Amino acid sequence: MERYRLAVVAQQVVQYHSPLYRELAKSEQIRPTVLFLDRAGVEPVFSKIINQTVSWDVPLLEGFEYEFVRNWSPARQRFMVSRINPELVRCLTRRRFDGVLIQGYDTVSAWLAYWLAKAWGLDVLFRGETVLKPEGDKGFSGWLKRRMVRTILQGSDVVLYSCSGNRRAFLHYGCDEGKLFAIPCAVDNELFRGQRREFTGQREQLRGELGIGARECVFIFTGR
Repeated sequence: MERYRLAVVAQQVVQYHSPLYRELAKSEQIRPTVLFLDRAGVEPVFSKIINQTVSWDVPLLEGFEYEFVRNWSPARQRFMVSRINPELVRCLTRRRFDGVLIQGYDTVSAWLAYWLAKAWGLDVLFRGETVLKPEGDKGFSGWLKRRMVRTILQGSDVVLYSCSGNRRAFLHYGCDEGKLFAIPCAVDNELFRGQRREFTGQREQLRGELGIGARECVFIFTGR
């Protein structure tokens, strides 16, 4: 049986998405091709949020098919215009996909992929991380968000949610409950098990390399 050809429209390279793409590529039912809309993530980049240059030390592009689609945006941190990739037309046409997985609704290219898929009769799968704000969606931006989210939810064949808050938001915006399927945020357990095996027994050596005294108490926070 020929595998289902899925185009995954990814805003950029995300280190915790790559293992998911590799697992999908192992499937006998699905053949994913990831279309990256920007090279952010694969190259060192300065993050204003944490005031550091971020460079990942794990494989990001191994084990799955992918293509970088040139991003023509002059403002890569701005709402809607952060991803402008007209070559998506060529990519989606040339490869003859069965369906398109769109991640997010807030870029020009996400909507380009959506309307192309609708025009060509392809399955539309949508994944987003929207949750309801306690204060609600106010003003023009809130009105625009409601219109955009409702449109893409109603037009999608499958809607993937990551948590209960995400699911509640999609239902709030009018998503048909029958379209909803859980796809929880995942961790590459094998990676961390391997690191645990590698570093077990090196506690004192690692503390010395980091300049931590033998009697000092250390707290580690993981996040941003």
